[in-house]
Amino acid sequence: FPAPMPRVPPARGGVLMIPGITGMDTMRELAADPSFGLPIFCHPAMLGSMLGGGSTSRVGGFSHEVLLGVLPRLAGADATIFPSFGGRFGFTEEECAGIVRGARREMGAYPAILPSPGGGMTMERVAAMNGAYGEDALLLIGGSLMGHSPDLVANSKHFMAIAGRTDLYGPKEHDPRR
Repeated sequence: FPAPMPRVPPARGGVLMIPGITGMDTMRELAADPSFGLPIFCHPAMLGSMLGGGSTSRVGGFSHEVLLGVLPRLAGADATIFPSFGGRFGFTEEECAGIVRGARREMGAYPAILPSPGGGMTMERVAAMNGAYGEDALLLIGGSLMGHSPDLVANSKHFMAIAGRTDLYGPKEHDPRR
């Protein structure tokens, strides 16, 4: 797959765009501004009514691949957030695979973007998510991260460890084993 093209060092932050409210063109305009320089995360809020539905003979709306994979890419997003299968929104593995295809497939000069599955994911689902999405994905684990124990830092390190990460220390920390 083509490699995502990061805009800035990870420590600087990013911006969450909700094109269901602001429109895809607002995101495209922001991404095209050379002075902006932050990564753009496309959030699917308010886009659900645009997703296809119907039957095998009639589809009314965009496919998951196009709406949540291809269009955010064309609009300049660096990552696309979407509800993963096994979460609270009922997306299927096939629909999620389509989103990932739209985010990663070859599209001329357009760089791949990172799929970012979430939507009610738990720590117990991390292995399945890694299997489905691979290493080049941003896993969103919210409430489960907070509910694991009262120590958010320890919970974050636990999440990173079960996700297969070995670099468990931030820029202002050090590994006590070294």
